[in-house]
Amino acid sequence: MSGAGKAGASEVRLTKSIFIRLTAFALTISIFPIFLISSLLLWRMERMTERELNQSFQWLVSEHKGNVEDRLGQYVSSLRYAARNTTILDALSDGGGNAYLLGGTVSSEVFKTMPMENHREVRGCIVYTDGGVRAYGTCVTAFTEIVEREWRARGWNGGEDWFVDATWDGRSTLAIVMPMQVVDVNAFTSRRVGLIRLDLYLDELFAPAPGGDREYQVALFDGEGSALYASDPALIPALEDWMAAAEPPQTLDSFTVLREKLDGYGLPLLYLFNTNELAVQKKALKQVIYPAAMAIALLIVLGAYWFFRRFSRRVDALLEKFRIAGTGDLSPTAPVGGEDEIALLDRRFGQMLQEMDALNRKSYAQQTAIREAKYRNLQLQINPHFLYNTLETISAIGAMHGAFQVCDLCEKLGDIFRYSLGKNEGKYTAVANELRQTRNYIFIQQVRYRFEVFYSVDVNADEVYMLRFLLQPIVENAVLHGLAKKDGPGTLEVYVGRRGGDLEIRISDDGAGMPPEQLETLRRRLREDTDQRENNANIGVWNISQRIRLSYGEPYGVEVQSRPGQGSTFTLLLPMITKGMIANDEIQAADRGRRGADPEGTAREN
Repeated sequence: MSGAGKAGASEVRLTKSIFIRLTAFALTISIFPIFLISSLLLWRMERMTERELNQSFQWLVSEHKGNVEDRLGQYVSSLRYAARNTTILDALSDGGGNAYLLGGTVSSEVFKTMPMENHREVRGCIVYTDGGVRAYGTCVTAFTEIVEREWRARGWNGGEDWFVDATWDGRSTLAIVMPMQVVDVNAFTSRRVGLIRLDLYLDELFAPAPGGDREYQVALFDGEGSALYASDPALIPALEDWMAAAEPPQTLDSFTVLREKLDGYGLPLLYLFNTNELAVQKKALKQVIYPAAMAIALLIVLGAYWFFRRFSRRVDALLEKFRIAGTGDLSPTAPVGGEDEIALLDRRFGQMLQEMDALNRKSYAQQTAIREAKYRNLQLQINPHFLYNTLETISAIGAMHGAFQVCDLCEKLGDIFRYSLGKNEGKYTAVANELRQTRNYIFIQQVRYRFEVFYSVDVNADEVYMLRFLLQPIVENAVLHGLAKKDGPGTLEVYVGRRGGDLEIRISDDGAGMPPEQLETLRRRLREDTDQRENNANIGVWNISQRIRLSYGEPYGVEVQSRPGQGSTFTLLLPMITKGMIANDEIQAADRGRRGADPEGTAREN
């Protein structure tokens, strides 16, 4: 076999190897992630379903408990109103006449006051006469020693109280007792003439709401952990054991248990929700997600096989062109076809053969043009020393003519220009440098605007460091938007100190200030991550806020206070950074975000 034939066979084997490898690679990076993502998605949806179920459980518990407490509150209010019913109190305080007529009057008033009709949870409401008064009726009887002993045995304390009782047929009731007192406004005394008791069926009061989307069970316990009521009595033994546990679990058999306490009574309430619904929903999710993942994987396998098979054939055609060109035959051949990188490579290969000679001829001309461009670029560069020398020349001319203010302006402007170039400066600089350049800027602005400046520095400005170019934009905003709009001279105050363990810089002016709407708009924009302004108003303040937040984190930034006609205060909150914490123009990792640095020494300047 010839050398060309061997090379062609080798290239064919190579393309077949590429086809196999690409297919295997595509299957590896697609099928496994599909099943991984499907599993993660299933897990996520199961957690979401579980969370939604728990939220619905909490909502049902809150609704049921709220309804019970509302109804109890209404009954207690009605009972208290009945206990203060003047007709009943007058009848009981007189105590004379026929006991049955008196009982009828009291019973009639009780029926008028207490909501008992169409209230299934109400067993009854009875007034017990005291102090020897006799009255008998549907809702009135005498308070005897036997009744008192029975009540006290169940927890009654002698006054306004409640206790749990039971009817003759074993149904538990909640008995609410209130004393009925007659007040002598002349003697400032009161005496008890009776008691009124309201009995409520626990099984009616605490029964779960019927017809809901999710069924649940309710159980009520006393302070000792004994069941007073359970919507499913078969669960009482297991629930009493659950209450007796030192650390009861969140589940009981196939139920999720939520514990609440009845406000005002201190009785524990247990709500049990069947967890089978969660298992059913998880199973339904698996039946949807896994078949969908398998179908997607099958489509990927078929698509990868078709695509890479076609790809390998086009690579074979391109290799054949390379082989022919290697023999010295540069004649045009049929294009590979397509609009992808292989077709582009084929076209570029043909153009390369045609343009190779032209590129060689143009090479010298291009090198000459490059050298000319570099020469012109050097000519266009301006030496910064030329600008410094020019400012010094202007300053010297001003001194010759006695315009010493021009000399000062040139000197300050030169300092600002050197600081702005900052070839020997890094990202951070000492607070003293920032204050020095701020003074230069303020000096220039004082030539145009009339205002006084006061400085107060309570830190060692040479040892504490901050980001460069933070103060000048804030001062510029205070001068141009505050003091420049003020009638007459103004005042600018610059304070540098501590706020806890952080560095605080305040720039205050007594200029025009801002109306509340403009102040709120500025504060809202300072909290935004992108600049949403349609104009350039306060763009410097926003940039400063963004630089601080991006460098130090969300707790730091710019705070603004302002009142119309009284001026504005811009406060910069920065971390306390010392020179020793700076390494390679960044805060060292061990000290990053450290708050509470205490550099030694303080300075104050006024």
